[in-house]
Amino acid sequence: MWQYRTAPRDTAQIVLFEYKPGRGEKCPEAFLGGYEGLLSTDGYDDCNRLGLLRSICMAHVRRKFMMSARR
Repeated sequence: MWQYRTAPRDTAQIVLFEYKPGRGEKCPEAFLGGYEGLLSTDGYDDCNRLGLLRSICMAHVRRKFMMSARR
């Protein structure tokens, strides 16, 4: 499941959920084709190949710190 959302500053607020059977970069590449903005991801490596400036989800980073703090 791929999820797309407009930026908070955009006038039209859109959230789109698109089902694709795979996780490769071809899925978002087909949808985003030509987009040149910021891409917020969970750190999935295939998103590196899109050539966009990325913002990583900090919830995934936090989880690693919380798990090591519990040990």
